[in-house]
Amino acid sequence: MNRLLLTIMAVLAFTASWADDKTDVTAKYVVNASFEGDDISTLTPVNNSADGLRGYAVSNPTDWTVSGYKDVSLIVTSNCYTDNNFGLVDKLADGNQAYYLRMAWSTNTTTISQTISSLPKGKYQLKVSVRSAYTNGATSSFDIKAAGRSSSTTFTQGSTNCFPSMKWDVVSIDFEQKVNGSATIGFDITWASGGSCIMFDDVRLYQHSDDYVIQPDPADISPTEGVITSDFVTEESMKHDLLQMLANFAVYMKNDFQSSSNNSAGEQTGVFKGESTGNSNEAGVRTNADLSMICAFLVKYGKRVVTLPSEVTWDDLEAMAKKSLVFAYSTHKANNLKKCNDGNNWGSVSNADHVWESSLWAMSVAYSAFFQWDKLSDTQKNYIYKLLKAECNYELERSIPTGYAGDTKAEENGWEADVLAATLGLFPKDDLAPKWFARLR
Repeated sequence: MNRLLLTIMAVLAFTASWADDKTDVTAKYVVNASFEGDDISTLTPVNNSADGLRGYAVSNPTDWTVSGYKDVSLIVTSNCYTDNNFGLVDKLADGNQAYYLRMAWSTNTTTISQTISSLPKGKYQLKVSVRSAYTNGATSSFDIKAAGRSSSTTFTQGSTNCFPSMKWDVVSIDFEQKVNGSATIGFDITWASGGSCIMFDDVRLYQHSDDYVIQPDPADISPTEGVITSDFVTEESMKHDLLQMLANFAVYMKNDFQSSSNNSAGEQTGVFKGESTGNSNEAGVRTNADLSMICAFLVKYGKRVVTLPSEVTWDDLEAMAKKSLVFAYSTHKANNLKKCNDGNNWGSVSNADHVWESSLWAMSVAYSAFFQWDKLSDTQKNYIYKLLKAECNYELERSIPTGYAGDTKAEENGWEADVLAATLGLFPKDDLAPKWFARLR
């Protein structure tokens, strides 16, 4: 069962990576986002006898407000040298200029901000490319901030000539603009004494989709925050590894699969073995539905991407996905094309005839069907429709579960919502879809 749970988590993690569509709205709302707006030919060059050009003095980059202490405030280009022997600026994140600040032997604060005069209500993400360095124990830090939210990052330990080989870090924060109106974005720097510097470039603003969920501020600092990032493992590598994990698991699925008798429509069925193989209880239905979903998912997304164990073929997986799906919809009360091995049917069809947790099992059936949708006949799609409609209509009749300490019903609410969401995805134009959606919300 533990292996099965890990496998299901891999499916959900893989699928979730496409959950959010965000739109780059930088050009519409942020001015001088890459600090290209200052004409350096009109600024005073700052030189140092030790290495040469340090940058071009500026009090406030165009359209940005810089308040607080400013020891060194410069527009820099790739051929400018930084302080503390940290080397050339060298690479820029975007364009030809960046904004550079430095603090020597003093503790203080600096704020860089820009107010967007009219930002529509919605969910957003603010991003900025940053490089920083400190020496002599001057562990300065900065906060990225937007519309009242902030997130802190500590400067990087510097070394001689470190900047030419240092990557630009991308720091971001999600925020919600609750009403149409102004919004302030920017950065707060807390300087430690001893020598530290930071440069900003390529400020970006994205608008999330309306259903994007902004994570709450963490209560504690995570030991992995800023460590386990796309630099640690890329999204594509992670997706591939998750898919390969599922592929490796296929040998266990094949060993646990067995044929079953045809349904009354003459369709071949099969079922995955478990604690209660083929029965109408959780140990029978859920095991079969979950493994059916995983087989179907692998066939849809894994071909020509991952390698199956030598004992398993893609035809094996496709056959197991199809037969187990047929078993699942055939044995549901809404279709009754076949009995479960214990002589009963499973599922919920009304408040008077329901089974606790059946919507969770039906959710896996819905995903299995979705992954095989193009291979199902209209008749088979109608069996899926009848099954899901019955489960969703039960949700319309029942009382929404609530609880308190020790049993909040949070998990139960989660899976009850799942089946409504999956059914709306497959049958969005159904006459009952507005009621399902209202119940889901």
